[in-house]
Amino acid sequence: MIKKLDWDSDFFGYPVGVLKAKEYPRQQHRTFLREAKDYRLVYIFLDHSIARKPKGFRLVDKKAVFVRRTEQVEIPSGPGRILRFRGKPDRALIRLAMESGKYSRFKTDPGFNGGEFRRLYAKWIENSVSGISAKATYVCRFKEETAGFVTLQVEGRTASIGLIAVSGKYRGKGIGTALVLHAVRKAFDFGCGAITVATQLDNDPAVRLYLSNGFKLGSVKMIYHYRAHR
Repeated sequence: MIKKLDWDSDFFGYPVGVLKAKEYPRQQHRTFLREAKDYRLVYIFLDHSIARKPKGFRLVDKKAVFVRRTEQVEIPSGPGRILRFRGKPDRALIRLAMESGKYSRFKTDPGFNGGEFRRLYAKWIENSVSGISAKATYVCRFKEETAGFVTLQVEGRTASIGLIAVSGKYRGKGIGTALVLHAVRKAFDFGCGAITVATQLDNDPAVRLYLSNGFKLGSVKMIYHYRAHR
């Protein structure tokens, strides 16, 4: 039932597994518990929520994936200059990377108490700007400061927004919209027909941002975390 996640296990320094299914196979719960003893943490990805959560299951995310077609959209003028970021992440970009994950299950789950969130998002932005996990990273420069950023991943004919955030100091100026539309246009330039972005369904500002910029809700996954009692 449970598949080991090698990257997560190596990165966090303890065994991590994942179970993916449409519904939780309650009739196989004992099998799940037996296999889960080999892991410190198990992610459970489901299409439907669990009516009666088994002991130890924590609902940590309602992962919503939004999608829209790409095109040569018009980028709003005024909210700073959007440039491709090159080089190593600086302090401003790292701070924004942490801001981009404030609704993340790695941030909100109290079971992560060993600095996992900060290490994970620092690694994510590092891999993004180096080209390991993203095609490109773009920053918005406003009044000579880094006011926001977005990372763009490309796989075949589909692009996806990985990380995106706007500094609290510069919110309300249309920078989020400019970054999203810039990603849409760049995805088109890279030959992609569609672009997706995942966020937490409870992240109302992000949901509004994507819906107001032509994205449609594609799917929702219920994500639970289970930690075996040791």
